[in-house]
Amino acid sequence: MIDVLPSSDTAVILVGYALAAAIAAVLKHAEFKRAPDKRARYQALPMRYKALCWLVVLPLFAGTLIAWWLLLPAMACLLLVEGLCIRWYRSAGLW
Repeated sequence: MIDVLPSSDTAVILVGYALAAAIAAVLKHAEFKRAPDKRARYQALPMRYKALCWLVVLPLFAGTLIAWWLLLPAMACLLLVEGLCIRWYRSAGLW
């Protein structure tokens, strides 16, 4: 098996991802508690859009702990996913 990253880098990224996911979950929970309409919109959002955030955007941000240059692609992906979600909300009549 070929290691792409040294094990210490992998551990840093995994811990960074876990922390980012936990922070995102806590912030999302607090926001949904404060704004039930956002919760309803998010629950209606197809899983592929949610997966883009959890499986593409968050890992890119976690990767910035090792490679700072990933910040620009992470920000670009975040804006792209947000735009896709808003477009879907509008087409579904939820925005």
